[in-house]
Amino acid sequence: MTTTATKPADYKHVAVWGRQMGSFAYYIKRQQELAFEAGAPINAIFERYANDGSGPTGEWATADTIQDDERRAHLEAEVAKLK
Repeated sequence: MTTTATKPADYKHVAVWGRQMGSFAYYIKRQQELAFEAGAPINAIFERYANDGSGPTGEWATADTIQDDERRAHLEAEVAKLK
C-alpha cells in the first residue's frame, strides 16, 4: 500500500468516498488536489469544515475514523480494486 502521495490521484480514498456520496467527478478531482496540496494522510476521505461555517479546518477525516466497521470495510474493498 502506498503510504505517501506523489500525485493527487494517489488519494484513492477521497475518490471512492466522493463517488459513494454522489459527488461529481470534477469535485472529486479537486478534493484530491486539495488533499495532495495539504499533505493529507493517504487514507483521507474528506476535509473537515468548521461548525461555525467559517470554512475548512485543515483537518482531514480518514478511513480510520469511520466508526461503522462494515462501511469502512466496504470503502477499503473499493479502494483495493483501484490499485
